[in-house]
Amino acid sequence: MEDKSQMQFVPSEVKDNLLENVDTEVNKIIPSFDNAEDFTTSHPESEESEKSEKSTIIRLYIPGKVVPKARPRVTANGTYLPPRYRTWRNEAEVEIYRQVSELNLEVDLPIQKAAISMSFCGKHRTNSDLDNLAGACLDALTLNGAGVLQDDRLSCIPKLTIEYIPDTKKTGVWIEIEILRTYA
Repeated sequence: MEDKSQMQFVPSEVKDNLLENVDTEVNKIIPSFDNAEDFTTSHPESEESEKSEKSTIIRLYIPGKVVPKARPRVTANGTYLPPRYRTWRNEAEVEIYRQVSELNLEVDLPIQKAAISMSFCGKHRTNSDLDNLAGACLDALTLNGAGVLQDDRLSCIPKLTIEYIPDTKKTGVWIEIEILRTYA
């Protein structure tokens, strides 16, 4: 039997040809997405016309560090949320409710369908997952919270944009809620 455990050297021109062959073989296996427009949900032109048709946008600001959404703790005495998260969420719900009541909105709450944009600014815990920060804010906005949104399922929030901007003086989260039309 022949021992093939030793490394073999391949001249560079052979290596280049091998890489070209691999690229062409991979391109045969993976389909190209020339029909990418079939996967879009809306076109930019239609989005602009929708926004210009007096779409209602609600802007809220929750000051301070956002406490990431916590997993419920299950014990023999029942299920509960950690006190730190519960405290933050109660404060956020009061702040959201206060700001919404000052806006004198002409829309019925809770909102059935909305596009939401969140900008986390300042010094939040950098070891937190961004989706858990957003989840905490969404929980504070729903019926079980401040009552602004019906719920945080996909049917209610088809578009969610989240960003983190660390270099700002104020720490908090800006929430922009664009009310979308519901089709019956």
